[in-house]
Amino acid sequence: MDSRIGLDYIVENRDYFAQLGAALDTQNATVKKQVFKLLSALCAYSAEGYARAI
Repeated sequence: MDSRIGLDYIVENRDYFAQLGAALDTQNATVKKQVFKLLSALCAYSAEGYARAI
């Protein structure tokens, strides 16, 4: 799968950012790492991804 398609989809759908934020409310360190990696990728991917992640 092309990761650009997935990143575009996440950037275009604001609901995903709320879900990512909610996913940080866990004691599972692996989940938190994955969420932060995804948010970092979104920040690097586009200015709009950065604005929504912040």
